[in-house]
Formats: sequence, C-alpha cells, structure tokens
Amino acid sequence: MKCLKALLFFALVCPPAHAQWPPVRETHQQSGTVTVGLGQDPARKDLAPALAALPTAFPDGVAVTLSVGPEAPDDPEGYLLEVTPTHISIVGRTPAGVFYGAQTLQQLTHDGRCAAVKIRDWPAIRWRGVQIDVSRGPVASLAYLKEVVRTCARYKLNMLGLYMEHTFQLQGHPLIPPPGGALTAQEIRELVAYAAQYDVTILPEQQVFGHLHHVLKYERYA
Repeated sequence: MKCLKALLFFALVCPPAHAQWPPVRETHQQSGTVTVGLGQDPARKDLAPALAALPTAFPDGVAVTLSVGPEAPDDPEGYLLEVTPTHISIVGRTPAGVFYGAQTLQQLTHDGRCAAVKIRDWPAIRWRGVQIDVSRGPVASLAYLKEVVRTCARYKLNMLGLYMEHTFQLQGHPLIPPPGGALTAQEIRELVAYAAQYDVTILPEQQVFGHLHHVLKYERYA
C-alpha cells in the first residue's frame, strides 16, 4: 500500500507491496454460481465486511475463499490475494487484512475481467487518512459522512479526521452550534460504530481559542 501522492483524493492509487502476474489466462467475470468459504469457521461475522466488498459476480463454478491465517504478511492489515481461473483466495493476518484484500480484488476487476495474480501486501504507513472540515459551509450530513467512510475504506485509508470549531452540539451549551447545523453526540457515536465496520477510525479535531471566534462572540464565553 505504498500510496502515491495525488492532487485529488479520488485519484489516490495504492500499488501493492509485492505482486506476481503469472502467465495464466484471465479470469472472466460474469453471472454464475460462486462458492464462498470463510476459512475454518463459516459463521464468523468479522469477515462480513470483506464478503460485502467482493465483486458481485464471478465465473460459473469459481470458488472464493476468505480466511485469517499465518500465510498472510506479518502485519495486522496485511493480506495474501491469489487469483486463478478456478479459485480466488484472500488470506489476511486479521479480518482487516481480509477486507483490504477484497478491496484490492474489487479494484483489479475492470470491464468484467480480473487477471490472474498473486499479491502480498501490507501498509507502509500505519495511519492513512483524510480530514473533512465540518465547520465551514453546510455541515455534512451523517449519510454523507458514511459515504466518505466507505470511500476511505475503498482506498485503504483507515482514519477520518473531523475538523470542528462550533458545529458540535455540546450538552449544556446551546448557544454555540448554529440552529440545525451541528452534529449531535448520537450522530458521532453512530458514525464511529459504522466506521469501525470498515476499519476506519474517526479522529475528532476540536479546535481551540484561535479558531473559536464563533464561540467567543458570546459574552459568557469571552
């Protein structure tokens, strides 16, 4: 996941740490029957996000296996992805690694095709994130912030920072947030829980006096 610098967030590219492209025919993606195995425990719920991140269809009869095991690189977010004409295997060191492997498979699938490949990947940087200013302009809705979380996960970003000045609804301080233009504690809790499903950590960034003119304009806080 050695991320290249890009001018635009949506242009972010994260090439894998190590990839092999064997001389095998392409695996063609189409509607068909697919068998998905979840390692030794088909009931484990912690791989559900990875399962949901898989492409929606595979060639008829292709087996897809998701599992956690020592075959993956020794990193909590590391994974091993192997694609052949008959089998697709994603092994993660943890469920987070399996999830990132599924995201890579999704990114490798273009125009209904995914080439045979073997990828061993792990992050070069522990924390990879983006910041959103929710204090200027319209305050982002909870639905929009959840969409940003999903986009972060797609590009293997694991942190979302929320820059806040006066747009958090503090209990006991009704003067601070603009009417109808602030995030509530319940919304933040819901966002944190939602982001955790995608291995994204929400980082609160509450500004201090130099950026609190919206608060200090009131006599009781001045």
